[in-house]
Amino acid sequence: MTIEWNIILWCCITISVIMIIFVLIYYIMTARMMKRKRQEIITLTDGIKVGKKVMFAGIVGKIVSVNDEFLKIEVAKGVTLEVNRFAVTNLVD
Repeated sequence: MTIEWNIILWCCITISVIMIIFVLIYYIMTARMMKRKRQEIITLTDGIKVGKKVMFAGIVGKIVSVNDEFLKIEVAKGVTLEVNRFAVTNLVD
């Protein structure tokens, strides 16, 4: 019984090529998803202006003032909360 080194070599090469193809496909798909998510975050942060209705942690309110890092949001008449601008999850129409 002899070992066919040619067959073993070609199997290793084939498996390596398949693994490289899978890694490339995974990288391309995750890069596209990250780009899409980054664009959504940019759109959301650009839409934060005084008077807009926003949602954060399931609470809907209207933006009263905008600071560099924090927002004051009125959730009921006379009740304002101060939240981080990155806590906002949605702009409500």
